Amino acid sequence: MQAGFDGHGGDGKPDIAVADTSTASIMFQSAGVAGSFLAPVQVGQ
Repeated sequence: MQAGFDGHGGDGKPDIAVADTSTASIMFQSAGVAGSFLAPVQVGQ
């Protein structure tokens, strides 16, 4: 599953979240450069 969401300080740029069972990886788009993403962060168990 993949979904775009605006979760990085309300900057209006789409971010990426990918979930698999009990974990998810989130990649926030860099606020200064469109199309450039920060390193993925894994959340969950």
